[in-house]
Amino acid sequence: MNEMINLTSLYEKYIGTSQDMSVCFNEHTYKPNMDWENDWLSYIFCAFRVLKTECQRKYKNILIIGSGSGVDAIGAIKIFAPNNITITDIMSGTLPVIKTNVEKYAQNCSFEIIKSDLFENVPLQKYDLIYENLPNRVVWKLQFPRPLPLKNAVL
Repeated sequence: MNEMINLTSLYEKYIGTSQDMSVCFNEHTYKPNMDWENDWLSYIFCAFRVLKTECQRKYKNILIIGSGSGVDAIGAIKIFAPNNITITDIMSGTLPVIKTNVEKYAQNCSFEIIKSDLFENVPLQKYDLIYENLPNRVVWKLQFPRPLPLKNAVL
């Protein structure tokens, strides 16, 4: 069952668009916390804006891994104005929701939606930006006896 949620205030505050931003969610997609100060989407949109202004480069071909509802992809489209965006998710039930949401707001941007586990089905090509929205789970404690050294890591 699909549910429409109006996210206009989120996009207006963090992206600057006053366009009606009603988006679709279903039982396979994460619904955002409507307290924007504490929702992951506000952090992502701020990070996208920083990348755009500070790096001063063109992000014409973007890959979004694990999009869920496509809300993050819409933010990337609005902020970066790419020529092309490839959007993936591992769950088949999210793909129609992503399509419904993205095609509504992807003017002047071609997009492709792929069912993929990480890079498994992603076309081999150059991407100017790769963003991942994976589940937030503590996995390293299960796999490693101690925290990984991050001295030379690029985060």
